[in-house]
Amino acid sequence: MPYLVISCQSLADWSSAQYTVVGNASSNRALMIYLDARIDYKTENYQRYAFYFVNSGPREVLDRLEVIGYRVVCMASACVSMRHDANNVLEYTWTLHGPPFDPASVYKKEPQSAPPAPSNGTPAPPTTTKKQ
Repeated sequence: MPYLVISCQSLADWSSAQYTVVGNASSNRALMIYLDARIDYKTENYQRYAFYFVNSGPREVLDRLEVIGYRVVCMASACVSMRHDANNVLEYTWTLHGPPFDPASVYKKEPQSAPPAPSNGTPAPPTTTKKQ
């Protein structure tokens, strides 16, 4: 099933997010390319995790995903604080559902060239152009 989870962290609200996490190592690579996502790694509990991120806020990511048919299923937020004297960090998470991603449906194809002239010596039919 084509579900996608995106998340971001910020100190005040989601509009101040520096980047948005859009996938992990098993995410659809074509979709990550469409989102202009880059891969990075982090280590937690002696395990290395790969994740994809974009340098834009979640609103821009949600807008791009809506164009290709993804819809928000649910959204959650949590306040995370590591120390008592530290600023609170807000984490936002969206779950989306969409159609299987087909890159050909998003990227425009090259325009087709004019048909070749017939080889029997007759001229090719005229092309219609709009006069302004």
